[in-house]
Amino acid sequence: MLGLAALGAAAASAVSALGAIADNGLGVCSGFAPPGGGGPPPLTAWLHGLVQTLAGTREVLTLGHLERHGLRLEVTTTSVTHQRPFRLPLHPDDPVFFFREAEFRALFPAEVVDRLVEAGRAEEAERRARTDGRRVRLPAHEPSLVLFPRGPGLPVLVLARMSLSFPLLLGAVPLHGVDWTRRRNQRRRAEPELERAWFSDGGICSNIPIHFFDAALPTRPTFAIDLRAQHPDHPLGAWLPANNASGIAQRWHRLGAGRAAPLRFLAAVVTTMQTWVDEMQLTAPGYRDRIVHVSHAADEGGLNLEMPPEVIARLAARGADAGVRLRDRFRWDDHRWIRFRSLLDVMQRYVAPAWAAHAPGTPGRAALLELLEAHRGGRGSYPVTGPQADCARAALEGVDRLVDAAAATGGDLRERAPRPAPELRARPRV
Repeated sequence: MLGLAALGAAAASAVSALGAIADNGLGVCSGFAPPGGGGPPPLTAWLHGLVQTLAGTREVLTLGHLERHGLRLEVTTTSVTHQRPFRLPLHPDDPVFFFREAEFRALFPAEVVDRLVEAGRAEEAERRARTDGRRVRLPAHEPSLVLFPRGPGLPVLVLARMSLSFPLLLGAVPLHGVDWTRRRNQRRRAEPELERAWFSDGGICSNIPIHFFDAALPTRPTFAIDLRAQHPDHPLGAWLPANNASGIAQRWHRLGAGRAAPLRFLAAVVTTMQTWVDEMQLTAPGYRDRIVHVSHAADEGGLNLEMPPEVIARLAARGADAGVRLRDRFRWDDHRWIRFRSLLDVMQRYVAPAWAAHAPGTPGRAALLELLEAHRGGRGSYPVTGPQADCARAALEGVDRLVDAAAATGGDLRERAPRPAPELRARPRV
């Protein structure tokens, strides 16, 4: 009976704890508390003070401030409601979101929310007033909801908080939007129902979004830091491949034996779903030379929330070492050559075979030209104007000449190209 009573008490405590987390924005803590509570500042307030100190301004630091100094900040956040990542600031093609002022005042300092409200209301008024054909229809909403801005008025602190929230430790950030798959919203497009969408850690989907500022042929270098557990054969520290033949081997993540192996297996399944793209990027040509690895011990980083100053100092020193290695080892000309060589390999492997089925005189080419004419002048879906149709024809002929010229040389750009070979595929923009 005592055992059953203890089990019942434990279950009741667990239910109570889950209820408290649900009522606290799906987190153990919100990361913020109003001023005047005494003690050290909570995370978001501390981060706000740090950002303002580094910026050297009393004004709430916004994307506009950064842009005026030639800086562009983008972060990734994850909408668990949509089960996908979003890039912040939001792209014009992304859904429209609103925020509730009272909810944000429980998560951010007052001056940050004031600036966000100001930016949101100004952007909403500008959108509704557009007469240039780009007017965005915004759903009717209650006054307590404010458009979540996408422009220069967006505070840097909001981006930071929405991208760093550690799931269940820090509460998620609520925005409000419309589920356009629901029939009731399709019937009432002017006055749909706005529902809460929860945004959390960007690392749920990607911890190394190095593609944000990248290009097939880069004009500037971009770098990333990969923080990971210590390798059994190497001391703690920073590591960067020494040459183009280094860093190709994939690291193993062993499960071990014993009763805990099934739990480690389940954890590894979740981690694999989250990080498989990142893991493959780490060894890809044109990536591995600019991603520096910083190892940490079991008592460093992660959920070690009470690290003493000396542990934090050790981690910071490794971070500084990582910067030194990138500065001293990264070779811009070598990187550009690898990217150029990889692009040529991809073009030969994907463009030429696809073009064979659409070369001049083939049924595939005839079908493309018929489709082009069928959509010229505003007809059909995604129509093209006359100049656009002419541009498309010129593009087809240009690729014809490119494929023929490459074939006439007899060269095979796939031979001795950087490995592992990259893949060319269409995917949604994130």
